[in-house]
Amino acid sequence: MKKVSFVFSIILIFTCLLSTFLFSACKEDSFVHHSSFTPCEFSQDGYHTFYDEEGDGFKILFLADPQIDRYYNSHAVLGSTNEDTFKLMEYLIEDTKPDLVALAGDLIASRGIDNDEDIRAFGDLFERLGVYWAPVFGNHDSETSYVSLGLQSSKEETLDILSEFDHCLLREGDVEEEGTLGNYFVNFRDKKGKLINTLCCMDTVSDFENSTYFHQKTSAQTNWYIENINRLSDMEYGKNRNKDQVVQSMLMAHVPFPQCSWAMNEYLLGNNEVQYHYGNMVEEMLPYTDDFFQTLVEIGSTKATFFGHYHSNDFSVTYQGIRMTMVQHTSLNAYYRSTREKASPLSTGYSLYDFTQVDTFGDTRGGTVVEIKPNGQWTITPYIAKDSLSKYSEIAIDYDLAEQILNGKGTSVVRGIK
Repeated sequence: MKKVSFVFSIILIFTCLLSTFLFSACKEDSFVHHSSFTPCEFSQDGYHTFYDEEGDGFKILFLADPQIDRYYNSHAVLGSTNEDTFKLMEYLIEDTKPDLVALAGDLIASRGIDNDEDIRAFGDLFERLGVYWAPVFGNHDSETSYVSLGLQSSKEETLDILSEFDHCLLREGDVEEEGTLGNYFVNFRDKKGKLINTLCCMDTVSDFENSTYFHQKTSAQTNWYIENINRLSDMEYGKNRNKDQVVQSMLMAHVPFPQCSWAMNEYLLGNNEVQYHYGNMVEEMLPYTDDFFQTLVEIGSTKATFFGHYHSNDFSVTYQGIRMTMVQHTSLNAYYRSTREKASPLSTGYSLYDFTQVDTFGDTRGGTVVEIKPNGQWTITPYIAKDSLSKYSEIAIDYDLAEQILNGKGTSVVRGIK
């Protein structure tokens, strides 16, 4: 028995040393904040876990909708490229030095082509920078109509690719439902092991029957969320805990809750039940029915939520105690606060570009920074590239120049008030 205990102790020590060597090597890297990390495969509770070694809390950089579109690059006429989007992400990481980059979906643009090269480019970027990143699938990352025809990689195939990269935290998850993969948690603990906060990362579930995706969170995802919040709360407070003894959490998903746009509209109408923080709702958001928000209210764990999907929106509001934030758009090669029209449905090019929205509301591309304090309190700050990045001028779209180029090609351009 003593021999078994001795062998087990040696294995445990070796595992801890190995995980420290493999997964904490980036701690001294100039691109990252100061924390240590243990992946779910090595952690005691089965969750990815960051530890606050310095006692100064954690920093998360949220990015949204890079939509790398290497083969078509349909917005190149505005003077930008996919490479510029990768540079934008790198500059944001270099400037903010986060513990974790959380990517709210749509890494790529679905075009019925093999996007594997682009998926690997994300992995290569974060490995080179030595930064951990937690992505979720957006609707374009696994377009059901293309996946069904074998024209785009499935979620399972994408996960296989990303599993090659040590700094990617995407995992299959244990939601037993067709069409979903990549529901997982990332824990943030102090150096003594106390749970300060946890980030719930939720998938955009594919609807293969109708060749689309579900905007709402499914019942299986809802049950999974409840089970894991209860499990984490039981571990922190004991199984006989009071109802109000729940862990503090945040949540990231690609498609925003319908309550997000509803609350912003209510604020604009003067509803004092909604607290406005910053930003604009430039783009109309599709209404749909979803009870998941009410689940969050009833459980009382999740107090901050983060979304992408609607590129032109960047507002942040609080309703019923839950902060809902549209992450700053993080692409220079996807649609953003501009529209375009064809002369006819059969035209290959565009006859008109409208820059009214970007002239009126500005270029607020960038990321959203969340700082979690050692006492569990947090702040949410928009990190706008043109205001914060000294290198942004190297890659920013010059809309005046774009207008000249388009006019030179016989394309009309509509401008707004600058």
